[in-house]
Amino acid sequence: MLSILSLGRVQTAEIAARSTRKVKQDGVGSFLKAATNRIVDVSNVLLFKALFGSLTREEMIQRAKESGGYWEFGSAEEIEIKPQADKTLEDRSVPELFAEYAGTYDVRRPFVCELNGGLLINAADPLVVDQNRNVVMETEKPLFGARKGASRADTPFHKRTEYSDRSTSDRMGQLCRGYVQSRSRIHEQARFDSVFPLFRRDTSYGHWVLDQLPTLRGLEHYKEMTGRDPTVVIESDPPGWIEETLSLVGVDSAVPLAVPVAKADRLIVSSCRESIPRNQSVYEPSREDITWLSREMKSRAPPTTTKHPDRVYVSRENLADRGRYVSNREDLKRVLDEFDITMCTPETLSIAEQIALYENAEILIGPHGAGLTNMIFSSDTCVIELLNKSYPSYQHLAQLCGHEYHYLQSEGERGHHTPIEIDVAELRELLKRAST
Repeated sequence: MLSILSLGRVQTAEIAARSTRKVKQDGVGSFLKAATNRIVDVSNVLLFKALFGSLTREEMIQRAKESGGYWEFGSAEEIEIKPQADKTLEDRSVPELFAEYAGTYDVRRPFVCELNGGLLINAADPLVVDQNRNVVMETEKPLFGARKGASRADTPFHKRTEYSDRSTSDRMGQLCRGYVQSRSRIHEQARFDSVFPLFRRDTSYGHWVLDQLPTLRGLEHYKEMTGRDPTVVIESDPPGWIEETLSLVGVDSAVPLAVPVAKADRLIVSSCRESIPRNQSVYEPSREDITWLSREMKSRAPPTTTKHPDRVYVSRENLADRGRYVSNREDLKRVLDEFDITMCTPETLSIAEQIALYENAEILIGPHGAGLTNMIFSSDTCVIELLNKSYPSYQHLAQLCGHEYHYLQSEGERGHHTPIEIDVAELRELLKRAST
């Protein structure tokens, strides 16, 4: 007992000493602000733990089957991803991650579930909660999982029982406040019969197109099976390209979540596949999804009168604050001019114009980023990716689309958002061989 008390006194003294040093270093104001933030964070976590659980994919499927609200559609797929050594240049080795993620992936059939009631909580990232106060994890897009050995999906909110960072705590607080408002008669609420929630889990256009839009295949199937037409609910203030892409896959009447809380008698949730090969336990590359996206969006895109180049460089110059732009721009420009490659900025075009641009491209070159996502609209294209680190996302996407793929990588260890310096001689040689 005395040893425990002694240990407690030592720990208390250490905490007091650290606090004193912190006050001296940062000042009283900063110390009090940090302490207040910490108290708020801990309070959010404790309240969240007391109120909420989670509904995993398998638990959701089981519940939907028991109530007769589970339907599968499409096909199971066996997807082979090759390391694809780039043999166009001598002595080029395959990046480690390209080799690590090579192999065969067995992808299960997609599905759609009907859950009996729930809530939509408006927040910076809206949340979906079932009638038993469980966060519906299928609507929490898997992101940032460990590359190997992960036992479950890891999302910015899936750390649902342990505090880890401020953004996680903030979301817990938003969920708690939203739930309290749902129990109040004072706050404005919306009520829907059937809802298909479709919320972004990443700000990137690429993640929205590849991860979120394909879930609408499930909505189509649900309509066929039930004759019901659920309301598609999206975030409260979406960028223009959200509504434009929705229109191109046949959704013309999505409703922004404009109130703090919305109640639904039925929640319609379709399988949300992870298209980014970061976590092999949840990675589900689907050629069916890519084919569906390309067909649906191209079929509805209005024709454009603009003549587009057939050799396209996807620039990130307007996105310099996000990194991955080419630092030796003038060197790059000279090489592009040699091969009649036009520098384009897709973010300045409508989605329909982007579709026409990429559909016409026979050579598509650009830094790693969302601008390469639109290769799904191209046919028999040569894709050249400029890398600062060896991420395999677009190498995989090119294989799913049936494109020829090559890459150039900056020398040395670089961060994901750092500029890219191109070896001009290698790029010139690569373009010579790609042009023959």
